[in-house]
Amino acid sequence: CPGAWDEIPDAGNIIFETKEFLVIPRPGFEHSGELPSNFEWATPQVEGATLVTMELSSSEVRKRIKALGPKGAEGLVPPSVLSHVERYNLYKDG
Repeated sequence: CPGAWDEIPDAGNIIFETKEFLVIPRPGFEHSGELPSNFEWATPQVEGATLVTMELSSSEVRKRIKALGPKGAEGLVPPSVLSHVERYNLYKDG
């Protein structure tokens, strides 16, 4: 719910320091530098396999929701995310 993270002092750093992250390469963007020790590149575990990706940014998802409502992003984000967007009227003009 909106504002919940505001109640946890330094929430972002706590998550960053205590959790592990899986990093998926984004087409068209090169990574420079090393990842922190709790970050790992997502790589296929089978020789010759590739990760299936689609070129879709969060900006595109927001644009679709703004234009068509939450249904505009069906299949692109989990249903729970769409429910949250709808419940809190996110990405609407106003």
